[in-house]
Amino acid sequence: MSDVAEYSAQMVERIALAQQTIAAHARSAVRVLLQAAADELAAVLDADCVLIGLFPTADYPTGHHALAGSAIPFSHAVNLPARIENARNEMPEGKPTTLVLPSGDHTLLYPLGPDNDALGIIEITCTRVGFSTRELSALAIIERTIRLALNSAEIRQQLQQKEHDLAILHRSARTISGSLNIQVVLQSLLDGLKDLLQPSFSAVFMLNDPRTHLLPACSDGVPEDKREVQLDVQGLMVRQALQFPGVYSLNSEQLREFHSLLDCEILQSGLVGSLESGGEVLGVLVAARQQDTPFSNRQMRLVETLLAQAGTAVHNAFMYEDLSLRKMETETLYRLARDLASTHDSEKNLRAVSKAVEELLLVTQFAVFMYDSHENMLHLRSSSGLTAGTATIFNCAPGESIPGWIYQWLTPARITDVEMDVRNSSHPLGVLGARSVMGVPLTTVDNELGVLLAMSPHRRHWAEHELNLLDIIANHLATALENNRLSSQHNSDSRAVQRGFHRIAASLRLNAGVTTETIAEVIREMVHADTCVMHAVQAQEVLPITFSHKLDEQILWVANDNMKSHTAWVARHGRVLAISSGTSGPHGTLEHPIRPFKSYLGVPVKEGRHTVGVLEVFSHKPGAFSNGEEELLTQFTRSARLAERFVFNRPLE
Repeated sequence: MSDVAEYSAQMVERIALAQQTIAAHARSAVRVLLQAAADELAAVLDADCVLIGLFPTADYPTGHHALAGSAIPFSHAVNLPARIENARNEMPEGKPTTLVLPSGDHTLLYPLGPDNDALGIIEITCTRVGFSTRELSALAIIERTIRLALNSAEIRQQLQQKEHDLAILHRSARTISGSLNIQVVLQSLLDGLKDLLQPSFSAVFMLNDPRTHLLPACSDGVPEDKREVQLDVQGLMVRQALQFPGVYSLNSEQLREFHSLLDCEILQSGLVGSLESGGEVLGVLVAARQQDTPFSNRQMRLVETLLAQAGTAVHNAFMYEDLSLRKMETETLYRLARDLASTHDSEKNLRAVSKAVEELLLVTQFAVFMYDSHENMLHLRSSSGLTAGTATIFNCAPGESIPGWIYQWLTPARITDVEMDVRNSSHPLGVLGARSVMGVPLTTVDNELGVLLAMSPHRRHWAEHELNLLDIIANHLATALENNRLSSQHNSDSRAVQRGFHRIAASLRLNAGVTTETIAEVIREMVHADTCVMHAVQAQEVLPITFSHKLDEQILWVANDNMKSHTAWVARHGRVLAISSGTSGPHGTLEHPIRPFKSYLGVPVKEGRHTVGVLEVFSHKPGAFSNGEEELLTQFTRSARLAERFVFNRPLE
C-alpha cells in the first residue's frame, strides 16, 4: 500500500506540476502552449510520443500541432496536418479510441474538448499495453487544463486581435476622415488595407459612367504600365459589387476577370468591395495576394468598415469640391458681370470674357465669331490660344462649319472630336488648332450677334455643367455687346443732333427759307433718309413749307398731292405713321410718281396738344426707319423750338 500511496502522491505532484506549467504558458503563443502541454503529458504518462493537434479554422487554415516524447516515429513528424485529420476520422463520435499499430505500439486517441465539439486531438503512443485508470484520470485532468489554457489564450488572442483591429480602424478613421482631398482619402484607405491584409496588389477605381468603365483613382503594387487600365463594368464580380454593395472574396478563377491588371498565375486569392455612401456606389476596391487561402470573415468585416469610412469621406470630399467649384464659379461670374458693366469698350469686354472662360472651363483656346449682316458672314472677332496666322482669315457663312451651324440653328454644341463631325467639312476648325469644341450662340431678345466657342487642342468630353457655364458667359457677353452698340448709336445720334443744332444756329442770321431748308437737311441726315418734307398745319389745311435734297417745286407739290392722305392723317391724329415695304398705311401702300420710295415716316410737330406741322421722310430702302429713328425724330421736333419761328413765321419771344 505504501508503494501505491507513494505512486499516487507522485502522480498528483506531477499532475499539479503539469497544470502549473501549462497555466504558465497560457499567455504564450498557441504553438508554444501546445508544445509545453505535450512535454508535460509525455512526462506524466511516460509516453514514447505525444501529438497534440488543433483542427483547422478560418483564421488558422493549417491548424496548430506539437510533438513530444523520447521516441518520436518518423511517420509522426511528416505532414502533421494530414495525420491530425486522419486521427480525427479514426475517432468515432469523438470518443477516446485505442489503436494497435502494426509495429505493436499502442496509440490512444483522446479528444481535446467536448465530444461533439472537439477543438483538436491528443494522440499518445507507447510500447506498453494499455493505460491505467490513474493515467486516464491524469490525462482527463491535463486535457481540461489544456482546454482552459487554450480558452485563456484564445480570449487573450482575440483581445489582442481586436485591439489591433481597433488601432487600424482608429488610425484609418483619423487619416481618412481628416482630409477633404479625394486622393488622400483613397490612399489612406489603401494604407489601412495594407495594415490589415498585407495584399500584394490593391487599387480603387472610381465610377465614371455606370454603362462603361471604372477609372483608376489610387493603387498600390500596380505596375507603371497598368496604372491607366480601366475596369469593364460588365465583369461578373464588378457588376455584383455595383449592384449589390458589399465585400466579396475572390478565388484564383474569379481573379481572371481582372487579367488586365493582375498576374493571375501568381495571385491566388483576393476580394472586391464597393465604395458607397448613402446607397450610391462611388467606386470599387480590388485587392489580391499570393496565398491561396481566402480572407477570413473578420478581415472581410474590417474591410467593409474601412470602405464605409472611405465612402463617407469621399462623399464629403465631393461635396466640398463641388461647393468650392461653385464658389469659384460664382466669384468669377460676378467679377465678369462687374467688368462687363463697368465699360462700353468691346475689346475690354472680350478680354474679360476670354479670361473667365479659361478660368472656369480650363481651356487654352477661345474664339468669338460676330455676324456681319451686310456680308452675311461670321467673322472671327476675337480669339486667344489659336494657331498663328489662321485666326485673321477664318470666316464662314451661316450654316457652314460648326460656328455657322450653331448660329444658323441657335443650338449649343458639344463636340469631342471635330475631325469626326460632318459639320466640320466646310471651313474645318482644325486650321485653328482645335480638336474638341463647345459652342453657344450669342443672342439677345431681338438680335443674333454671333457665336462663342471654347476649344481644346486635345480630345475632351464636355460636361453638361460646362455647357451651362459657357451659355451664362455668352448671355453676359451678348448683353454687353448690345449695350455697347446701343450706347455707341446713342452717342452718334446725340452728336448728329448737336451738329444739327449748330447748323441751325449758324443759319439764324439768314432768312427763314434758308433756315427751314437747313432743318430739313439736318433731319434727312439724322435718319439717313433720301428726302425730307416739312409741312405747316393752318386752319385744318396742310401746306408744304420746304423740302431737302433741292427738289424743285413741281416735284414737291406732286409729292404733296400724292402724299396728302398720309400727311393729313398724321396732322389729324397727331401720331407717328411709319410705312415700310410690304406694309400699308391708312390709305394704302406708299407710291410716288417720281421715285420708287419704299419707306415712309411721318412725325407730327406739336405745340402743347395741337399739331402745328408735319415732318415727312422718305427712303428707297425697305424698312429703313427703326423705332430708334422714330424716337430720335420725335425728340428733335419737341426740342427744336427755333423751328417754330421759321416754319410758322412766329417771332421769337
